[in-house]
Amino acid sequence: MLRSLSLPLLLMAALFIVPLAHADDQEDQAAVQKRVFEMLEQSHWVAEGADDPERVVYMFTDMECPYCASQWQMMRPFLQNADNDVQVRHIIVALIKPTSLGKGAAVLDAKDPQAALDKAQGDFNQGGIEPLRDIPAEVENALQANTILMMQLGLRGTPATLFLDPKGRLQAAPGLMNEEVLASYVFQTRPAPKAP
Repeated sequence: MLRSLSLPLLLMAALFIVPLAHADDQEDQAAVQKRVFEMLEQSHWVAEGADDPERVVYMFTDMECPYCASQWQMMRPFLQNADNDVQVRHIIVALIKPTSLGKGAAVLDAKDPQAALDKAQGDFNQGGIEPLRDIPAEVENALQANTILMMQLGLRGTPATLFLDPKGRLQAAPGLMNEEVLASYVFQTRPAPKAP
């Protein structure tokens, strides 16, 4: 398909609350948080996981990013769990290499984008997916719009994952998250550790 800082020390470097445009109170923060999710929803993404999710996670992904492929691999046990109620939406961007555009286009323009994403990420070490050579203008525009959105949100590298933490606060995790962060904060399959 196209389309808070009381954390344990081990997470301090990995997670941060998305800046909420100087929102002073909870009502302002909720409004800005809602707007961020609307922007993410309107981007061009490929979904995997729950078909009727209770929660949605957005991940900015470049098809030439080895850390994105590693994050995709680390998410497999969570996404394939029969009790999973989370949908991960990969917002495809083209930043890292000249071939990022062609490979991203190959995923977004595929008849089955999820299968193309699986090929690109699952076979990353063997070259991933073949870049699309003749990129339709609408697909190139979608990739550019995704990349601009990422920059607008102040995110500078991939993977960058946005989600609601167990307290319902919008979090952004730049870079590769470990299994503990995925389990406690992203998929919430176990309680988050207590802050020291």
